[in-house]
Amino acid sequence: MEPLAEVAHSVQHLTRKAYPLVGTQVCEHLALKCLIEALNDVELEWFVFQAKPQTVDHVLEIALEFEPFKQGHRKRVGDRSHVQVQRDDPTA
Repeated sequence: MEPLAEVAHSVQHLTRKAYPLVGTQVCEHLALKCLIEALNDVELEWFVFQAKPQTVDHVLEIALEFEPFKQGHRKRVGDRSHVQVQRDDPTA
């Protein structure tokens, strides 16, 4: 698996090549959206989305914070992926 920093660099480079006539801000925005989609981890993607990053570098900072958080959380509470939320209204 390619390190996220390399993916980010590749996304930025490819975005600039694909859209050479648009401004820097537009390229950064496109690269940001592509990088978030490339995360390939729904929890990480949601974590990054919630932080509302403005740059690719900010996405990298957030993602680097997430992995230790996720590992520490799983150690404290265990993996609860099998837990389901019970609703008061069974028809919902």
